[in-house]
Order: sequence, then C-alpha cells, then structure tokens
Amino acid sequence: RTFFSKKPVFKDARIHRPDRTSTSSTVFSLSNKNMSTESNNANLRELIAKQVNISTKEEFVEKMPENAWYIRPSGNPANKEIMTKMAGEDVTEMKSELLEIKVLDVMSDCAYAVIIAKASFDYKGTKNEDIYTQSLLYKKKGDGWELAWAHRSTGRGFDQDMPGPWP
Repeated sequence: RTFFSKKPVFKDARIHRPDRTSTSSTVFSLSNKNMSTESNNANLRELIAKQVNISTKEEFVEKMPENAWYIRPSGNPANKEIMTKMAGEDVTEMKSELLEIKVLDVMSDCAYAVIIAKASFDYKGTKNEDIYTQSLLYKKKGDGWELAWAHRSTGRGFDQDMPGPWP
C-alpha cells in the first residue's frame, strides 16, 4: 500500500475512550472561572510545578490522573495502572523537579506545555539521573485542569548541556 491509497493504512490503530464515570482526585481547581489569561497562565504554571515536583514514588503515583496517558522515553504508552505497577515493582526511589516551562499556551478548554525537568530514580537496580523535555496536554474539567497526555524524551546526564536551542 502507498501512503495515498484509499484503504486505511492504520487499520489496527486503537481509539482510547476514557472512562467518563471515574472521578479523579487529581483535578486541580482554579479559583475563578473568569480569570484573565495572565492569571490563568500563572495558576496553570503552579499546577504543573505541583505535579512535576515530587520526592517519592508514592507521591508520583498519587498525583497521576486516572485517565491520562504517558508516552515513556522508550516510546511505549502507559496509563496510571501500568505506571503504578512499574513504580511498585521496578522503581525503588524517585524524585523529580521542574526546571523550566518553555512553552505554555492556554485555550478555553485545553492547554499545552513543554517543560524541562530533572529526575533521579532507581529503575530495575540502575541509578538514573537525567534532565528531560516533556510535552503536556491538559484538558479543562469543571473549574480545574486535568492532565490528559504527557510525552517524555530520553534524558541526558546532569553534566550535559540543557536541551535546546529554543527559539
């Protein structure tokens, strides 16, 4: 088949339909629906920092929304169930810190961000310390925001240059 064929090239693609009945405790509320864009951006920046800055694997799992999907550095997708299992079995220590929000664009019902963060964790007995880039997609839920999608790059060592250049 060619790319331009009329037959579907991606016939085996899966469509994710989140469970709309679950109530996630990780919806972060903004105090006023009619906030200015500047205020909305500032509050979302605080929420991103709150989710990224963690000091234990238990805190990481606790802050994960039920319906979010994560694309790991390997390219493999994971939801909260998979990430919880990985954290429980394969990770013995975990810590992360937001270094910088490079991009933040807030629209009426969704927002996206590109961040740089650093992480330190033991995965399957191997110590990992790296700086990574991550794209985040938030969706509006009630008066707050909920993380819907995250895609993390492969990390680089603490002693290497920061990701970039940025425009």
